[in-house]
Amino acid sequence: MCGRFTRDFTWQQVREFSHMLDLVVPAEDPTAAYNIAPTDPGPVIVAHDGGALVRDMRWGLLPPWQKDTKLVFSTINARLESVAEKPAFRGAWKQRRALVP
Repeated sequence: MCGRFTRDFTWQQVREFSHMLDLVVPAEDPTAAYNIAPTDPGPVIVAHDGGALVRDMRWGLLPPWQKDTKLVFSTINARLESVAEKPAFRGAWKQRRALVP
């Protein structure tokens, strides 16, 4: 993922794209944002009771051995070629997946 991204969609558009998910979404559409930075909160689709649920989450990954949240900035990007082997990303890659619309 890049260092910043844009969010401009409706939940109807997300439902059409992910029609195979039993997706529970908030009543209100998300507000458009054009400069979302690391550690900014935003809607994320996570698995929930055999379906999917939208939750607000903060962008960043805190490795299991790190307790200081200031170091989240150093783990905002992962390379697909090595994400399954790198200790900082390995556990999340295997067990905690999510979709960022």
